[in-house]
Amino acid sequence: MINIRNLSKRYGDFEALHHIDLSVSKGEFVVILGASGAGKSTLLRCINHLTEPTTGEIQVDGVQSRGDRAGLRRVRRDVAMIFQHYNVVPRLSVLKNVLTGRLSAMPAVLSWFQMFPQEDIKIARESLRRVGLEAKADVRTDTLSGGQKQRVGIARALAQRPKVILADEPVASLDPKTSRSVLSCLREASRESGITVICNLHQVDYALEFGERIIGVAGGRIVFEGRPDELTEEALHRIYPEGVDTPAQVKQPGTAPHAAVTAAVATARPAPPLLPSQQAFTLEKS
Repeated sequence: MINIRNLSKRYGDFEALHHIDLSVSKGEFVVILGASGAGKSTLLRCINHLTEPTTGEIQVDGVQSRGDRAGLRRVRRDVAMIFQHYNVVPRLSVLKNVLTGRLSAMPAVLSWFQMFPQEDIKIARESLRRVGLEAKADVRTDTLSGGQKQRVGIARALAQRPKVILADEPVASLDPKTSRSVLSCLREASRESGITVICNLHQVDYALEFGERIIGVAGGRIVFEGRPDELTEEALHRIYPEGVDTPAQVKQPGTAPHAAVTAAVATARPAPPLLPSQQAFTLEKS
């Protein structure tokens, strides 16, 4: 579904991504694990061309993605994005927020006047049902909790009918119970609809619990790739060279795979702040 070859991204003398090669299959749930500043967000932003790569090739469903107008329209149709900070329009209803996921499939004139066909409204309501928010359809979005707003973001992505969902730190500001609820919604979408999901996380326990495959990133390079039961302490140290505060229970070389995660993993020690061009893109309106 996604093939990335020799992908690099430079900001002046700083190389945020260094010759990334990565393939993700249709319907696969992949977690990209790494500390803040490792290059995770830049990688997702390159896939959907919110950031243009310096070098390399990206294919989505066998078609090379491009940053020109026609290429962007295709990418925006096939690849949905879920952001860390919800990116809902607070004054709009939950239903209208979800309907914005249908804009790429609508004629421009209809989208300007928010004239949504009944079929699109039906798709949006079904998407809300799938994330457990059907009863909130007519409620103003600014009245929702953080976890509910993030599920609105997932419903909006589902309403887009995408082939790929990119989720950039979708649970970074949520409590553990809500985080698992949000990640469960994403995993169910992947399993039920065959949607490829690439999810950036920095919590090792969530990566072990939800990821079918884990890609470890550090310093703009892939330093680990494998199944959750292949994530060893040595691999964890490569992903987090600065260390983690309370490592999860992971496999030691020569031992049986981990049975369960026994403690939440704290974030890695603070990394240098992101450059402005690396910071999360926002669609939220005041």
